Amino acid sequence: MLAVALLAALALQATVEGGIVQWQYYGEFPQVRLKQGELQGRRYQSPEGAKYSSFVGIPYAQPPVGRLRLQDPVAASAWEGVRDAVDFPPKCPQVVGKEIVGGEDCLYLSVFTPEAKAESGHPVMVFIHGDDYLFGGLEDFPPLPLLNHPVVLVVLQYRLGVLGFLSTEDSSLPGNLGLKDQTLALRWVQDNIRDFGGDPGEVTLFGQGSGAQSVHYQILTPYSRGLFSRAILQSGSALCPKYSRGRHREVALQVAKEAGCVEKDTLLDCLRGVRVEKLVHAYIPLQVGVCFLPLTMFSSWNPVNELGTNLRMAGPRVPELRERDRTRTPRGASAISTTLETLYTDRYFSVCTDHTAMLHAQHGSKVYFYELEHRGLASSTDIFQLFFDNMWVSHGDDLQYLFSSSNGFPYLRIKDDLLTGEMITTLLDELR
Repeated sequence: MLAVALLAALALQATVEGGIVQWQYYGEFPQVRLKQGELQGRRYQSPEGAKYSSFVGIPYAQPPVGRLRLQDPVAASAWEGVRDAVDFPPKCPQVVGKEIVGGEDCLYLSVFTPEAKAESGHPVMVFIHGDDYLFGGLEDFPPLPLLNHPVVLVVLQYRLGVLGFLSTEDSSLPGNLGLKDQTLALRWVQDNIRDFGGDPGEVTLFGQGSGAQSVHYQILTPYSRGLFSRAILQSGSALCPKYSRGRHREVALQVAKEAGCVEKDTLLDCLRGVRVEKLVHAYIPLQVGVCFLPLTMFSSWNPVNELGTNLRMAGPRVPELRERDRTRTPRGASAISTTLETLYTDRYFSVCTDHTAMLHAQHGSKVYFYELEHRGLASSTDIFQLFFDNMWVSHGDDLQYLFSSSNGFPYLRIKDDLLTGEMITTLLDELR
């Protein structure tokens, strides 16, 4: 009788946003047996009636702590008994506002799988999050509306910032540990996804922003060969300069200096013994996005004015447009800023995306383009409070149509936004 009452209570639990039910628990806790051990997850039902199982916080690598800090990832060990997979793990260490959040034991992934079975397994979509290799985690990317379609969704975490991309440019610390984490997660998918009802021969890798660049790196590296069959790049590629950087050794030595490791015989051993908070703090002044710049963006708080009077110096630098610029721009600034926005769109996204597509097409790949032109009720331009009008579609706006309420976006609720979300998720389902 107690079990029946518990099941009834589970069926009534739901989350409501703006009077709209977004999902609800139902039924018993699903279990799956992997090579590592048994997992227990949770069942959900979407407003559209899609039923799926959720398993979050599955370890794919051993915790990268102690001797494993700043080392290549090592496959996760087995566990005994039934492991709960219902709570999100900590994000990888990152700075939110002025606070460091997350923890080093962060190499986990989540799997969401339809309740309905497919004879040969469902197609699999593996998502690599963006946010400049500095931010993000599993809890930022819920599975709806993608799980309204018959696909298995995998979302993974990887090391960020100083712990994921520090490099001395030699064999002691070659770098790109975050990318190596992603590759190990893809191997985990090949080894385990059939147990979740997925087809390891039908894996599509997709990502947005720096996540798209990560996807492109996984296409290019021989270490990921055979781990996926298709890829979707959204606003990023290995050729896009926004996510590339240099001077790695110089940055590593500066971090070491701040951490008190410069005079030590073995730099890597010293860095492994430093508190993670100190390492992250040492890295903060060196990052502007993922570019390391020795100069301030502009000598004044009026970039449009400065472009007009000092184009030779101000033009090549990335503009730092702020709310206060609205009231201090000269006549004609709107036209200048529109041109400026187009210029940097071309520089950071359009040209490199076109070039990437052409190169892959020339080498025999089937390449498809899509462009998001629908301006939703919410946009990243609202979040940053820049002086764009409400006709602009921003980098990152497409995430709200794939992952409900992700990255600070509200749930979709107006007809055109819901239709756009359905079109995009259907398109991605067809491309996979």
